[in-house]
Amino acid sequence: SFFTTNKGKPGSLESYLSKFIEGACVENLAKGGARFSGFGNNRIQKQKSKSIPELLIIGGGGNDFIRCGSDTSCMQKTLNKILSQDIQSGWLTKVIAQNSDSNTKIVILYPSDVTFHAPDAWKTVIKNIGQKYVSRMAKFAEKNPRVFWLDATLVAKTTVRSHWLQDGYHPSVVANMRLAKVIKK
Repeated sequence: SFFTTNKGKPGSLESYLSKFIEGACVENLAKGGARFSGFGNNRIQKQKSKSIPELLIIGGGGNDFIRCGSDTSCMQKTLNKILSQDIQSGWLTKVIAQNSDSNTKIVILYPSDVTFHAPDAWKTVIKNIGQKYVSRMAKFAEKNPRVFWLDATLVAKTTVRSHWLQDGYHPSVVANMRLAKVIKK
């Protein structure tokens, strides 16, 4: 759900990507509340593109981790299902495979930190698994030349309230614009 701010409207991440990347055909497949471990249409793996894109931006896992509460063992098992410790397999690699080819550039985009006004459940996730998630995604990007890891909080600052919606988790229109500019580079 990180990509659902203003989905399909001006101010959304996809609207800024279309604006900043000339000739880009942008499709936002995000569904609010979706999880890698979800069922039916609520499963990230069901978010399949109509055609193979030149640029695939993907993020996810927060809703999966929140289901664990404060159980760090559950969070670690969930991370291993999203992307294995050897970074060779997992839900993430399957989603990438179904929505890309050898020419697709892939950006994994997700926040590594939390705003002060974020929900307690999200603060717990970041505290208990956030840095392990970041490390795993960075390692995956290091080993795959067409994959880039972008920590959203390097662009959407957690200390700048205008970069986040009131829920403290989703990026604002301002943050979407900043993220799109960095992705373009």
